[in-house]
Amino acid sequence: MIVLLADDLTGAAEVAGVCLRFGLKTAFGINEVPDVVTKSLSTAGREGGMSAYDACVVATDSRSLDADEAARLHRNLAVAVKELKPSFVFKKTDSVLRGHVIDELMVLTEVFITGKVLLQPANPSLGRCIKSGRYEINGRPLHETSFAEDPDYPASTDSIAQLLEERRQLTTNLPVRIGAVTVEKPGIHVPDCTTVEALKTGLVPGCPGCLLAGSAAFLSACLEVCLGMHVQQVVFKQDPMKGRYLLVCGSRHTQSRAFVETAKRKGTAVVEFPDDFLQEAINTEALADWADSLVEFWNRTGQMIITLSEKPVTFSNSGGVLTRRVAAVLGRLLEQCRVDELILVGGATAWAILSYQHWHLMTPVEELAPGVVRLHIDNSPLYLTLKPGSYLWPDDLDT
Repeated sequence: MIVLLADDLTGAAEVAGVCLRFGLKTAFGINEVPDVVTKSLSTAGREGGMSAYDACVVATDSRSLDADEAARLHRNLAVAVKELKPSFVFKKTDSVLRGHVIDELMVLTEVFITGKVLLQPANPSLGRCIKSGRYEINGRPLHETSFAEDPDYPASTDSIAQLLEERRQLTTNLPVRIGAVTVEKPGIHVPDCTTVEALKTGLVPGCPGCLLAGSAAFLSACLEVCLGMHVQQVVFKQDPMKGRYLLVCGSRHTQSRAFVETAKRKGTAVVEFPDDFLQEAINTEALADWADSLVEFWNRTGQMIITLSEKPVTFSNSGGVLTRRVAAVLGRLLEQCRVDELILVGGATAWAILSYQHWHLMTPVEELAPGVVRLHIDNSPLYLTLKPGSYLWPDDLDT
């Protein structure tokens, strides 16, 4: 059993997709190890057989918590994971190091009793590289990209060491070691990485006594080098946009906006949140009435995209407020429409919707493209596709 912990939902889906790519039967839980995993391991122990699952992914939303809460959540998760006696543990971090990276790694090293961490957030195939201890995206320093304007974790520098230190809030004895090629001394080792092959820097078979953390691309390298696994031949089976689907785009990334505009030109039903519901104070009954008015609209075609407008919204905590309103609207639609495929673009929006619906257990079904993963919601006929706002759709999807 391998276990993967993530600090956001789309990151968790992304590493679940990597597990599927390597042919691993994968369970997926929210904020806790799924019961199906513990029961499967218990049954296997009693009967001397194998667990029904090869991998377990746990998604959290710790990036939106304060440091103490994030550390406490990861400590509790680590204690539960340790009970499973996993053969391999991986901590998924943001590829540009947003979130409580060091604070969460610190508590994991304490529970798993190791002082060594190999952290590789880079993803060269997407142009995200580390050169001489500095992060760049397609050749531009990190703090000169749109990540400098991130509302929660704006990048003020391209220095890996400085980024990690600026975002650390709890005390740690683990030094950050930049540019390391071997993991010998205690600390958080962050090698340079400018090519896909360089993702394997510092990895050895088994990686004993070392916690591995970083991007989904790094996980792929870890499975190859540390566990001797190989990518399986996977056939793309289901296009979630061929049937009765509802797509919610909460991302304002340029790639997401371009997708919505293309859908409009193709004649897809696209609905924008009215300006009245982008204000700090709204009429909740009017919001519910508007949601109900969409039911007949959706039933005419069985396909619809719901998106926020491009107008800036600046009131306090507007992001969280708007995602909860989107979740409420979607909830009313799902009560009245027979939706087969739900597609969620943007991590914050997806987390708000899953929380609103109380969906805690899902089974990853297929990786449509890196970062774009289709799951089945357990005890429901509904399928769910998750996609980060900045990632591309697969070429063979009907977008």
